[in-house]
Amino acid sequence: MLHWLVKQEPQTFPWTRLLDHKKTIWDGVRNYQARNFMREPTATEGERVAFDLRALKSPRQPVTLKRIKADPSLQELHLVRNPRLSVMPIEEKEFKHLLDLAQTSA
Repeated sequence: MLHWLVKQEPQTFPWTRLLDHKKTIWDGVRNYQARNFMREPTATEGERVAFDLRALKSPRQPVTLKRIKADPSLQELHLVRNPRLSVMPIEEKEFKHLLDLAQTSA
């Protein structure tokens, strides 16, 4: 399964708003690298230019960019090398580790 990490600024689109709305469309990405990730075709899903995001449940512990950058297991994330990215694909092991940091499950 393909996993995506989406980063938002709390003052622009707080998690509580996503919880209130239940879902949103993630589009309007201006960073070229992030847009290219979204457009990468996959065998099952075709070309992506926007995402439907749904709030399934809240993490018990927010995972900050500072915490991600400090974690040795997450140094291969695109986000660590380019913190301006708002959306990027991540590997299964990174996804599970982020869930552990958030003290939640999928």
